[in-house]
Amino acid sequence: MHTKRVLLIGSNVKEDIRTSMMQSFQEEFSQGLARAGISGEVSICHYDEISFLISKDSFVVTDHHNNEELSTYDLVIFKGAIRRSYIAQIICTYLISRGVRFMNNYTRYRTINKLAQLVEMHMLGLSLPKTLYIENRQLFIGILKTAWKFPLVIKSINSSRGRYNFLVQSLKETQDILRKYPKIQFMAEEYIAKGSNYRILCIGEETLLFERGQKEAQYLKNTAQGVSITQLPLKTISSEVIIQARALMEKMQMTIAGIDVIYESDSTYAFLEINAQPAIGHPTSFDPLSRLLKAQLS
Repeated sequence: MHTKRVLLIGSNVKEDIRTSMMQSFQEEFSQGLARAGISGEVSICHYDEISFLISKDSFVVTDHHNNEELSTYDLVIFKGAIRRSYIAQIICTYLISRGVRFMNNYTRYRTINKLAQLVEMHMLGLSLPKTLYIENRQLFIGILKTAWKFPLVIKSINSSRGRYNFLVQSLKETQDILRKYPKIQFMAEEYIAKGSNYRILCIGEETLLFERGQKEAQYLKNTAQGVSITQLPLKTISSEVIIQARALMEKMQMTIAGIDVIYESDSTYAFLEINAQPAIGHPTSFDPLSRLLKAQLS
C-alpha cells in the first residue's frame, strides 16, 4: 500500500510560537490519518524554507526543511497566518500544474511582483532568465554557493525602475548586499551580458517599441539602471516577441504595460519583467499618456 505523504506549510523559522504550533498541527494530522485508517506520514515546512527555481523549461518548488520537491507530496495544506500571500499564490499555481491536491486555493490572492510575473511567463512558455527565490537568506546563500555561477544579478522582487538591482561578482558581494538591505526581498537571476534592451509598451490595442540605451559605459543589461529610451519601428524585432508580449499583458489583465526584453536575435531573447505602471506622463513625440487617455475615453 502506498504511504500517503502530507505536507503542512506555515509560519517562518524564527517565529518560535508558530513553529511550536506547526509541530502541534503535525501531531494532530498524524493522529487524524490513523483514525481514518490511512497509512501516511505528515511533514511540516516553513514558508521561508521553500525555494522557487524558474526558467522557460523548468518550474521547481522545493521544501528545504525536508529536502523534497513539493510535487512528491500527495496533499499540501496551508496552516496558520500567511505573511506573504504571493508565496501561497505561487505554490498553488505550481501544485495545480503538477496535479497535486492542496487546501486551500490562494491563486485569487493575485500579486504581480517580479517573482509572480516570472511564473506567469513560464506558464506561457516564454523565454526568461533562470531565477531563484527563497526568503530564508541562509538557505539562499547556500544554494547560490553550491549551484550557481557568478556574475549574476540580485534584484528586489518588489522594486521598480532599477532600484535594488545589482550585478554581483562573488558570493561575498552578495552577502554584503543582503546585510546592507535586511528588509528587501531579493531574488537571484542569471546575468545576460549580450543583446539589446528593449521595452515593449502596450497601451490598449496599440503597441510601441523602444530601445533602452545606456547613459554610461557600465550600463548593466538586466539590472536596468540609468537608461534613456529611443522609439523604434516594431519590425526591429521578431513579430513573435511582440505577440508574446501582448499575450503576457492580457494574461496579467493589464490595460497598459511596459514589458522589458533582452534581445540578441530572433531566436535568442529573454523576457525580464512587466511593469504595470510605466512612466508615461511626460509629453514626448510619441506621447503615451495622451494615447492611453484617447484609447480609454474615445
